[in-house]
Formats: sequence, structure tokens, C-alpha cells
Amino acid sequence: SQELGGAKVFIADMISDESGWAWGSDRSQFNAAKDVLLPESGIHDVLQSRVQAAVSLLSREIGVDPSRIAALGWCFGGHAIQELVLSQSSCPLKAMATFHGVF
Repeated sequence: SQELGGAKVFIADMISDESGWAWGSDRSQFNAAKDVLLPESGIHDVLQSRVQAAVSLLSREIGVDPSRIAALGWCFGGHAIQELVLSQSSCPLKAMATFHGVF
């Protein structure tokens, strides 16, 4: 995380793409990762647990007020934060914004 004007910014890589393969012309690795995170069964346990882990990690950072965490996501990231809301009876987010978050 990085502190930015009194806020901490935390970027979580939900698909574990350390080398940038998700942006290449060969979509096979991205599609395989997407199938794990968004299986056709509609049960998104892996994605939900990754998002929960990211929020949990951020909430334990020094200087973070867990009651004031917000999430912002584009495309797949937007879908991921929607999964956080779906996965818990009480969502820990103070605010959420998603752009193109339906995958």
C-alpha cells in the first residue's frame, strides 16, 4: 500500500499476473485464470476469498481505519469488489464504485 494525501492505496492482483500475460494477445492464460475465478457453476469461492484476504490485509495496515475502507474497480476488478458484497452478510466497505464490473 502507499499513502496518498491521507489515504492509503492498495492494489490487489486478483488473477496473480506477475509478468503481464493478461494483457498479451494470447488469451489462454487469462481465460484459464478467469475460469478458476468465475467458474460456470456460479460459485465464486476463490475470487471471494481473494478479495476478502485483500481487504483483511489492508484493514490491518498501520494508519488504516477498518471502518473507512472503500473499493474502486474497473472491469474484472469491478466484478471482484461486487463479489465482496455478495460474499458476506455485512460488507466491510464504507463505499464502493465499479466501472464495467459485470463480467
